[in-house]
Amino acid sequence: MKTAKRLAICLGCILAASAARAQTAEQNPEATSTATTGTVAITLTVTVQTAGVKAVYCSGIVTILDTSSRSNFSVSTTVAATGTSATRMCKISVPYSFVLASPTTDSLGISYTVTAPTGASPLGRTLEVSPLKTIVPMPKSGTTTSEVAAATI
Repeated sequence: MKTAKRLAICLGCILAASAARAQTAEQNPEATSTATTGTVAITLTVTVQTAGVKAVYCSGIVTILDTSSRSNFSVSTTVAATGTSATRMCKISVPYSFVLASPTTDSLGISYTVTAPTGASPLGRTLEVSPLKTIVPMPKSGTTTSEVAAATI
């Protein structure tokens, strides 16, 4: 009996979601079932001024601001910086793919973080900086958006 009741509830949820999707498509003819894809390429030059930094890691974060659904979607990529001196380099590629209801009015947010653990173990003190926050109109599908930035840690 419990299983049948759960199945009935699940079926009701599925039907309600399907009806809502159909209604959204009727209300917004721009709604698409095709994914908007692209890549954000971030090149970071990191100047290390803190003693005891063992490694530097950079993360690129892409946030989609979907205006019609008032939702945000994020995806990120983390890489280890190259170099061992006071200047390190990070080349971050963040691919994204989102189905958006109104890609022509949506926005793309780009940010990054730089993390540098210090001490004898990776659990030592961690320094972090995240100054870049760029919001641009949603690029056409298949586009690569490039950002160049510098950080000091």
